[in-house]
Amino acid sequence: MIGLTRSRLGWLLVIGFVSVASCSTVSFYGQALRGQVEILVNREAVSQVISSPNTTAVRRQALIEVASILDFAGDTLALPAQGRYMRVAEINRRYVVWNVVAADLLSIEPLARCYPLIGCTAYRGYFTIEGAAREANRLQHLGYDVHVSGVAAYSTLGWFDDPLLSTFLDWPVERLAELLFHELAHVLVYEAGDSAFNEAYASFVGERGVKRWLEERGGDVEVYRLLRQGRDRLDNYLIAWRERLRRLYVGETSEETKIEHKRWAMQEIGQCYHRHRVLLGAGRFDAYMEAPFNNARLAQVATYGYWVPAFEALFSAGREDWKIFHADVLALSELPRDERDERMLQLSEEEKAKTRNDHGTEQIECQPFSDHSIDAEATGGKHDQIWSGRDG
Repeated sequence: MIGLTRSRLGWLLVIGFVSVASCSTVSFYGQALRGQVEILVNREAVSQVISSPNTTAVRRQALIEVASILDFAGDTLALPAQGRYMRVAEINRRYVVWNVVAADLLSIEPLARCYPLIGCTAYRGYFTIEGAAREANRLQHLGYDVHVSGVAAYSTLGWFDDPLLSTFLDWPVERLAELLFHELAHVLVYEAGDSAFNEAYASFVGERGVKRWLEERGGDVEVYRLLRQGRDRLDNYLIAWRERLRRLYVGETSEETKIEHKRWAMQEIGQCYHRHRVLLGAGRFDAYMEAPFNNARLAQVATYGYWVPAFEALFSAGREDWKIFHADVLALSELPRDERDERMLQLSEEEKAKTRNDHGTEQIECQPFSDHSIDAEATGGKHDQIWSGRDG
């Protein structure tokens, strides 16, 4: 077992002290400190786990695969993989943290949660489900929409030697590779205070990286593409609903009317999904869609997927050269927020226009709000076209 070095532990305690001193939520930072220390002190070297007679054949093979994935990440994707993920931590639970996302009653923007060093994010993470539940209840009592979700991995952005976690090592190898590429992207580029930018960049790197990795190793790229297509379609479907609700909330109707339409819309999201489930994953996401929707849940979806088309356009503009792409992303991250958002919107619109022109579209139509004036500019008919996407 490999413990914390004195300098690392000392730095972690300094972070915890500064955090507590600057914020009233002492219990949150206390649990974060305990949770991080627990992971770091329970790490073992990958080489020791591989050679141990107590290691299962499945786990041993996964660790061997990880070494190959990391080599590819550094050599082909230009990600900072050298010397990373050299240790393993067994944490004996399904998720490492539970994220709590909140949004106002009539807003699809996530409540910003701000921290030293990393800036503001769209969520707050807890190392126990009990801690997450307490925070969710507190926010609900304050009138927020709240969503809690388990997370199998996270990055300390290079501050610590992040280990491989038992929460994801048994995943299918394609999903494991996508996750590692995603987390390494966070180490390379992270703009404090812009969760949507950070997560969409990492999501794009994960998805595109896996496609390239499968091509190189002779994997079934088409199967992955079809599986990923279902996820992308569902994300686009939910992001379209988020935009529709945003227009409702900024409209001039009364608060009572907005709440009424919101309540109906959250039900229609699931009902419209079931009417079009063949297009939206062919039933693979039925369980996911069973959970009730609210503003916080839609905000979380948008955090990860909203800017992905912009990064697709940027990658194409750089001739799909990973070093050029990462440099361009870094340059974007250094722009003032308003300028960056404007540029991202331009890139996103360019990519959407290109894919509409290059591929046939499939339309998903959902019922409109009962007050047609809310969606008057967007509907123009009996149904709302909630999403149209490319086939490929």
